[in-house]
Amino acid sequence: MRVRRRTVWFMTLLSLVAVISVYYLVDPAKQFNGLTIFTDDTLQQTAVTGVTDQEATNDITQEVSSPSHLFEEMRMQVSDERSQLREQLTQKIASEEYSAEEKMRHIMKWMALLNVNQLKLCLRCS
Repeated sequence: MRVRRRTVWFMTLLSLVAVISVYYLVDPAKQFNGLTIFTDDTLQQTAVTGVTDQEATNDITQEVSSPSHLFEEMRMQVSDERSQLREQLTQKIASEEYSAEEKMRHIMKWMALLNVNQLKLCLRCS
């Protein structure tokens, strides 16, 4: 009876991962447009002092179109942390120090991390 419960649990988890993966692969990536946050009312209520309207629009256009180095640094930091975590999990899986259950938990974490990386690549491609 215990084996059947484990099998049902494993199949449930596996089907959940499959459904979520298919959902993210089929669902088109929604592009974020930061300019839609600001409505015409909000822009009209904002007062800029010491700058003409033409200079204000030029500054806004330059800020929106310039790449965000802070975002790139944060993305690289998260990527490095994931890489280190993946390396640690791989070492733990290959190690003889851990029991089969602990290794299984590490394998599940490793697979989840792999799914995150695959989804990230799919989002970049689309």
